[in-house]
Amino acid sequence: MKSGVLLRVSLGALLIGCVDTTAPKESHLVDEHEGFRVVARSQSPDSPSSSGTIDVQVEAIAGWHIAPEAPLRLDLEGDGIELAPAQLRREHARSISEEGIDFATQLSAERAGAASARGKLKFGICRELEDKCIIMRREFEIPVEITFASVQ
Repeated sequence: MKSGVLLRVSLGALLIGCVDTTAPKESHLVDEHEGFRVVARSQSPDSPSSSGTIDVQVEAIAGWHIAPEAPLRLDLEGDGIELAPAQLRREHARSISEEGIDFATQLSAERAGAASARGKLKFGICRELEDKCIIMRREFEIPVEITFASVQ
């Protein structure tokens, strides 16, 4: 009987140790078209000396697909934040497929508060029942809230 109690306590301690204490990612729909949507997620750095992230995902909508072999680039410019890298190319993408594209970059900030990143995106997209693909050029803004964790 005692070993069962110890097992439950040990599992509880293990689960408590696995709790994610990082700040949640804020998600924003920053651009939408009949064939795709662009979703950006940002996670604030914990302090001025640490870094957070911005993830930019392009998701194809039913009836369309991404052209993985087409030119691809994402240029970001921060307002109140620093981004590295700020010029993302094919080799920087975490994934590229007909379903979508996923980029991530590091962000840092000296002050807490509202900030933003402006994005310029270039990629290829195709309508599923047509042979022709088009190169899309889109511009959007990503709101970012910098909320440093309180130091205890």
